[in-house]
Amino acid sequence: MQNFEITTETTSDYLLIRQSGYFNAEAAVEFSSIISGALESGKCNFIVNLENCSSVNSPAVAHILDLCLQIVEDHHGAIVIFGLNNLKKSFFEMAGIFPLASSTNSFEEAVLIINQLA
Repeated sequence: MQNFEITTETTSDYLLIRQSGYFNAEAAVEFSSIISGALESGKCNFIVNLENCSSVNSPAVAHILDLCLQIVEDHHGAIVIFGLNNLKKSFFEMAGIFPLASSTNSFEEAVLIINQLA
């Protein structure tokens, strides 16, 4: 049984990815597939909404770190993550996701950051 949901919305400037529920290894594989497909089609800027993410496990964070490296170093793109509570933000910081990705508190701020980085 799948205990997560990932939805996407494409604009001309970025791909918005919304993840809700438990961000585990299974969710990370789907998340990776979405980002890899976007990178292959030339989309290099991403906004990730984790407001409705209940928790994130270590394998998922490892996938996210790998994706951040691909986006930033291999494709010269940008990724902005918002909707993190303090625990998830600390976990991402300890894993080295920031400063590869930017973190903000709202979608509106994420759009401003992605537009500045693009």
